[in-house]
Amino acid sequence: MMFKKIVFSLAMMSIAQIVSAANLTLLMTHDSKTVAANGVTSTVHYQERMYRQEQQLWLERVIPTKVYQAKEEHHDGEHKHLDLESSARWITKQPNGASLRLVNRHDKQIVNVNMGDYDAVGFDGKWLSTYSLIDPQQLKTMTLSKRVAPTGSQWYETTKEGRYLRVLWDTKLAIPRRMESGQVDGTQQHTIQIDIQPTTAMPWLALKAYQEKEYSDFLD
Repeated sequence: MMFKKIVFSLAMMSIAQIVSAANLTLLMTHDSKTVAANGVTSTVHYQERMYRQEQQLWLERVIPTKVYQAKEEHHDGEHKHLDLESSARWITKQPNGASLRLVNRHDKQIVNVNMGDYDAVGFDGKWLSTYSLIDPQQLKTMTLSKRVAPTGSQWYETTKEGRYLRVLWDTKLAIPRRMESGQVDGTQQHTIQIDIQPTTAMPWLALKAYQEKEYSDFLD
């Protein structure tokens, strides 16, 4: 009887850990550098915030306050243009993958995107790779690196056809904490730093006043 109680307790702890790992708020910092054939080096820096639960997640660009205010001042309420970069992505797990809705905070609109339009908005329809930022199965094709990693994490790496990918994998939360990719010759570099943020109310709980539209409504 005591053994069964211990097993039950361990099982409940595992379930609690899974739920805890599922409910996360992440801040992702992207930094890219590209060296063109003419010698010009271009850099890009931006951040995204992800709110996720077990069956759905929300991904949106972090817009600096001053930039957001400037966009508000120049916003034309009559045009039909949908700003894909500023719109949040509300993604829900489905039996065959994932469904996508774009959320326009300014106009208070929820835009349903059909599967046929996924390519147009840069979405592949895959749940696991979106939810975990990289498909965990991909790690099995990579080499466990000897690179020093923080406690509870492991570095994985792979190089193929002149391109490399390095992933710092958090073994407890089952998410990458840092990803590095690019060309071996150094002409392209891209890093994503993933940091855990305090969990807040999920943004999809504040959409009652939003109007639903279809992505096709914004096509010319």
